[in-house]
Amino acid sequence: MLVLVDAVERLRRNGTNVRLVLAGAMGWADSVTRTRIRRGVYEGAICETGYVPDEDRDALYAGADVYALPSFAEGFGLPLLEAMARGVPVVASTAPALMEAAGGAAVHVPPTEVATWAATLARILNSAQLRSELAARSRKRAADYSLRATAASLQTAIAEASPLA
Repeated sequence: MLVLVDAVERLRRNGTNVRLVLAGAMGWADSVTRTRIRRGVYEGAICETGYVPDEDRDALYAGADVYALPSFAEGFGLPLLEAMARGVPVVASTAPALMEAAGGAAVHVPPTEVATWAATLARILNSAQLRSELAARSRKRAADYSLRATAASLQTAIAEASPLA
């Protein structure tokens, strides 16, 4: 998350009035991020929500102009798909699982390149057309992971793996 904190500080220094909402629990290695947030020069620019209950997530996503996931490694990318299903434009790292889950519907940035994160976020935030295009692509990609499609894929995989097939 530190890359996002640095990107937001860079954007704000350049005059972009952006806010970052860090939702979910911080991990064990996020003490540096917390320190940077507390030392940040932009009061109110970064908000930590902690754990967000299921019933509050729709409101959180509805207020988002973009969802950013600078993860170094992911097992699959469920948070990314959760945002995409709600039509939120996504910027994600180049972690292989995120690239596969997004299927070309997200913009991908290496997880350590602060300048590239800042430039990418600025480009999306400053273009209603780009946000709209990314939102449409997000919804379309997330539909590939509907419960029905996932169940059908699982059924096919089980049938193909079964010694009785």
